[in-house]
Amino acid sequence: MKKSWKTTAAGLITMIIAALPAVDSMANGKQLTENEKLMIGGLIAAGVQGFFARDNNVTSEDAGAKKK
Repeated sequence: MKKSWKTTAAGLITMIIAALPAVDSMANGKQLTENEKLMIGGLIAAGVQGFFARDNNVTSEDAGAKKK
């Protein structure tokens, strides 16, 4: 079974980037603003989407889908 490693890697990188402002604020003892919270939420959603998406060069059968 082929893996969709490109979209999975992109999703993980996006989620790491989303966590950086929160880590920086916590390290400096600051609270996140509402806009920062919304931005982080959006980036996490994009990361999750990339994590579960399938690459265009991976067929459904290669990804583990069963034929009916």
